[in-house]
Amino acid sequence: MNWLKTNKVVFMSLFLLRASLLFSQATNVQVVPGSLKSGVFEVKKGAGKVPVESREFQVNIALPNNKNEMLYVSLLYDPHTKLFWWYTDSVAAASARQKLGAPMLIPYDSALCLTDSKFVLFWNGPFSGDNIFILDSSEHYSSFDEGQAHFLRMLQDPS
Repeated sequence: MNWLKTNKVVFMSLFLLRASLLFSQATNVQVVPGSLKSGVFEVKKGAGKVPVESREFQVNIALPNNKNEMLYVSLLYDPHTKLFWWYTDSVAAASARQKLGAPMLIPYDSALCLTDSKFVLFWNGPFSGDNIFILDSSEHYSSFDEGQAHFLRMLQDPS
């Protein structure tokens, strides 16, 4: 179990380092007009599946060096537990998943589960070899809109 948690910490640390380097000086974060899609996504819970609310969109992040970074964002919210999940990826990677017929909301070769206290993602990514990354979220918000607003503020000011 420690090995899995260690890999999770390393993976999340790398993601946060990348985000802080890219967006530490973000001047403007905007949802790309027309990119928002809302729906329902089924996640595993116990022996079955349950529906959770989903949102997908692209964000354009204006950086102080006059460059822009475009990200694909997926958000999930369970209104029963108030749990919130977010995931970002490159627009190209999300489009590649779509072409393969895979869900764009989560990474390819992954499974997302819901417990009473957290979302848990199990992922055997393309560069993970024999490793399985385990990511979880126990973020709670009173509404989906509140979780989305917090996520966008985090992109604007990751410190």
